[in-house]
Amino acid sequence: MPTPHLEQTASSAEERMPLKFGRSEDFAGIEAFLRHTGYGEENLCRILRIPEICDFGKLNPDTFAADPQEPEALVLLIRIFFLLLDVPETEVRRLIPASTLDSLLTLDLIRPAGGAPAAAASMDGQGSFWAPVWLYPVGDFFVVSDKEKSLPDSVFPAVSPLTFRFLKRIDTASASESLDLCCGSGVAALVLSLHSRRVIASDVSTRSAHFTRFNCRLNSRSNIQVLESDLYAALGNEMFDRIVAHPPYVPSLSNLVVWRDGGETGETLIRSIVEGLGRHLRPGGAFHSACGGFDTMQEDFEQRVRSWLGEGHAAFDVLFGLEFEKSPWQLATELAGGTVNSSNENLRRLLEVFASLGAKKFVIGSLYLERRPEIESDPLPPFTLRKQLSPQAGGTCVRHFLRSLRWLGRLGRLTDLQQVKPKLAPTFRVRITHQVQQQELVPASFVAETARPFQVETRLESDMISILLKCDGETSFSELFQGAQEARSLPEQVTLQVFLQFGVRMLELGYLELDESTLGF
Repeated sequence: MPTPHLEQTASSAEERMPLKFGRSEDFAGIEAFLRHTGYGEENLCRILRIPEICDFGKLNPDTFAADPQEPEALVLLIRIFFLLLDVPETEVRRLIPASTLDSLLTLDLIRPAGGAPAAAASMDGQGSFWAPVWLYPVGDFFVVSDKEKSLPDSVFPAVSPLTFRFLKRIDTASASESLDLCCGSGVAALVLSLHSRRVIASDVSTRSAHFTRFNCRLNSRSNIQVLESDLYAALGNEMFDRIVAHPPYVPSLSNLVVWRDGGETGETLIRSIVEGLGRHLRPGGAFHSACGGFDTMQEDFEQRVRSWLGEGHAAFDVLFGLEFEKSPWQLATELAGGTVNSSNENLRRLLEVFASLGAKKFVIGSLYLERRPEIESDPLPPFTLRKQLSPQAGGTCVRHFLRSLRWLGRLGRLTDLQQVKPKLAPTFRVRITHQVQQQELVPASFVAETARPFQVETRLESDMISILLKCDGETSFSELFQGAQEARSLPEQVTLQVFLQFGVRMLELGYLELDESTLGF
């Protein structure tokens, strides 16, 4: 029965480092073959019968059987590169062109089983091939990473559900220079490279920097520079329009595992990253990170993040999008192996560390910071917010939300909102609850909902729901108010001022949106 291959730990970093850098023709030929064969997310999900490629954890390679109608070459690629199975040499040579196979061997993407030289594998044709790395599609890219986490510096997979959420929340607005910290496989740098003139990908791990360089070559991305650096150490005084980071944030007493351990509280790296934003994020620039940290008895996590910004904190708006949380006891128990007894020294020490911090709960989610362009002339106090992040949230809609809040905050008078033309958010929904009256179902309550960028529910009157439905981006607040008055759908005591206050509240909750031209970007 075939089983996935695991790379064995060697005596030196050089010996155990997979991937070789061949000619440009080798990279180009492999990329072209992968695309021609249809090795993409949609096809993999269909053949593997999983909703998304990040659901790979549900797969059992030993029981995989593709539909016989599927293309043979595509199924072969899935078996060898995604399921990491040994594949018979005869099958490989039949389905992969000789020139492409030579390139795969040259770049060390596949190897003859048993450690035999590539030439020896072809002598009798009875051998097999296997892949020492995991190769898979992410969006329009092909990414190579480790699959197993047996090495302390394993390159974290870009198809992890955690990485998928992180990538989804990257803002795709155009930028001049962007920075990907703790880059791992470099997948975020690849995404940024589509929207940035120049990208720097940085990681303290030699292995990660090696994989990132390879992935840049494999995807023909020439505008990415890869640095082996401890966060900002190798960057000098460079500044960026966009900085993203997916640092390790698991609390650890040992800090031996590069891809996982984030210091005793899990906050060591994210704190250092935030502390450096004043030196490396340009005015008008944005920062995004997937991270975790503690709410303490004194301050919530987002307030602690603001304190890490130092004296220049007033130049930044801070938003933490919460995804889930754990109690200090739950977190410590999980990290200590789940054994709850007096002899578990790791559990005791972790609880002591959390107690010394005054930890209340460990929160995990997405951190967004924006540096205002002209803080000196901006009378609006900086925001420090927390919202329940929706699975549908993306980086672009978060940026739009923050700038909408700033625009509203700068309104000189509420009446300045009269000629603004709001539009209904695309994820706006209404949940209606009925009750029985005289043997008939009658609507009893209306709850407005939206799921982008944040999960929000608000109970509203049916007349106000009707007004929201008329928000088409072409009708001003003043016209909406006048129309509601003429239709007698508003109580007499609702003045224009009260109506505009309602409009502001709907914008703040995300039920209504403003056009980007209104916001000035």
